[in-house]
Amino acid sequence: MKFSSKPPESWFWSHDIDPHHIDDAVLPGMHLTRLSVYGSGKSRRFAAIALRESGIEGIYLQDVAAADLDSKIAGTGARPVSITAADVDGQLRFSLTLQKGSEPKTSVHINLDEAGLSQLVNDQRRIADFTTYVAGGVRKYAAIRGRTSRAFAGLYPRDRQRTGCAITQT
Repeated sequence: MKFSSKPPESWFWSHDIDPHHIDDAVLPGMHLTRLSVYGSGKSRRFAAIALRESGIEGIYLQDVAAADLDSKIAGTGARPVSITAADVDGQLRFSLTLQKGSEPKTSVHINLDEAGLSQLVNDQRRIADFTTYVAGGVRKYAAIRGRTSRAFAGLYPRDRQRTGCAITQT
């Protein structure tokens, strides 16, 4: 997601979106920038943030199996900016928002433990977004990592040290 001192032209937040009707929640000229899934089974729903910003084209992928993530992302020609995970009919699935453009490249990392998530961050790389899920009874993380720039909202290692922030498992 591109951050700047200029706010988007407009934005909206929506929740209780049926998984089959995400497209209906996006107004013309706007693009999804964040998706979050909650609930399960027939009660599974999405929350979304959409923006109207000139020059940005956003798309999303919904309910992608872990084995298909790389090929599905590559097929879009866009970079991931947000990720969420859910159990869909007993299978782990990921939903992502992506943006086309020349922003710094990002990468998706899944099946991370707490140490693996922390190791993604250094002076050149930050976490742009992450989600948690349970696999085999163990908490796991999926994260989007990108080059450090104003475009990413993660914390640098020195900021974690200064603020006392740490990734903890609850």
